[in-house]
Amino acid sequence: MSVEEKDVLGRLLAELENEEFQQGIDKLINIIKNLEASGILDFLEAITDPALLNKLTELFLINISDKSELIENLLDQLTEAVAVVEKAEEPRSLTGLLAELRDPEVLKGMARMIKILKVLGSIELKIS
Repeated sequence: MSVEEKDVLGRLLAELENEEFQQGIDKLINIIKNLEASGILDFLEAITDPALLNKLTELFLINISDKSELIENLLDQLTEAVAVVEKAEEPRSLTGLLAELRDPEVLKGMARMIKILKVLGSIELKIS
């Protein structure tokens, strides 16, 4: 046994004489027994398996990369929409505006905007 190991063992023996330390060890043993009896210890062992953690990390990274592609596509479409809006001519009259409302794409866009407004209206703002 090395000098370091003897030193560690000596400190442990000294702590074992401490009543608070003994009570803490007893509590820890009871907690471990309860975790084992409830099956939680098996669950904790399973979810800390390195192979499982690696697989979960891989799935998480794949999920993030999938979402980043979706967000990139959405930003591209928004950029195109802004360019179209900037080039669009304003209707010259109320009749022209009403004629635009017959366009299926306009109706689809208005329906989407109303849904977005509904979601925004349902959000509770918490001001600190």
